[in-house]
Amino acid sequence: MITPVALGSRWVTPEGYDITDATGRMFVANIENTFLYGTLVLQGYYYWTQLRAKDKLAVQFIALVPILFEGVQTVFVIYDGYELLCNQWGVNPEAVFDAGYLWLYVPVMGALTGFWVQGFFAWRLYMLTRKIWVGTVVIILALVRLVASLVCGAVGFPLKDVRQFGAAEKVVADVQVWLSSTLACDLAIMSLMVYFLTRSRTGFKSTDSLIWRIITLTVQTGGFCSLLTLVHLVFYYAFPNHSWHLAISVIEGKAYANALLVLLNSRAELANLNNTDEQQSLSMLHATTSANHNSISAEVSKNTLTENLTATNGRAYLTASASLEVSFHRHLTLELGSSRLNSRW
Repeated sequence: MITPVALGSRWVTPEGYDITDATGRMFVANIENTFLYGTLVLQGYYYWTQLRAKDKLAVQFIALVPILFEGVQTVFVIYDGYELLCNQWGVNPEAVFDAGYLWLYVPVMGALTGFWVQGFFAWRLYMLTRKIWVGTVVIILALVRLVASLVCGAVGFPLKDVRQFGAAEKVVADVQVWLSSTLACDLAIMSLMVYFLTRSRTGFKSTDSLIWRIITLTVQTGGFCSLLTLVHLVFYYAFPNHSWHLAISVIEGKAYANALLVLLNSRAELANLNNTDEQQSLSMLHATTSANHNSISAEVSKNTLTENLTATNGRAYLTASASLEVSFHRHLTLELGSSRLNSRW
């Protein structure tokens, strides 16, 4: 039986373990984890009502599995939080050391969700570039992260005290590989997507605006996951005797799942943007063609047949160029995953 003592405004054990650190970590983890799951449910509802009918069964499966999986993870986190802050609070002071299901919902379930989403991005990169090595690089990094996380969970399973996680050298080594490979994989996905999308620019204003919008989404979602992992690494190394890094690791799976749903749902916005740009291009084409037609009709009465043929050929070239822009724009939308033209799934 431990007897905590007051140290300023905080409670610590005789061994120096900060009880406020443990309870605060669990309290913050439950708030942020539940909030992000609510965001994920809203993303899933939008997908189900707006885009599901347009997607193949495989895409529906990719989108909905993380929602269900993260729902189970949320239940385990809430259970541990209730046990520590409600059932055991004031009754069993040693409950602050109880690891509970930490070994399951942090390294194992978070890694499975992360691998699911990273695998999706690997496939997306392959479909965009048609280069096997691009997808292979991402998959290898994702597999290293997955294996390290599962090993960390297996080693942590028999540990019942959270203080043992920081003391076990095997756990520390696995966490280092897990976090390092996660950050490397996230940065690789974001960098490769931005690089190949940037190279896809055509010089057409409407097409390039669509590419730029996709690049922005990639940086926003990938950057958030990378930043979260980086903060996790900093907290883990900077504060080895505290458990605040666990409050960050709890939500990593939610971050990946939300990133996946955001990108899938963004296809509706990209499709609307594509339709607007196509209408503008066709309107400009119609106006330009009509003006050229009137000009050519006036020239016919004054110029030679050769001049008329030259103007006619110029109009045909203009029409073909504008049609080419619209056709390429539609093709690019198909390549990048438009919800209307989803044949690559």
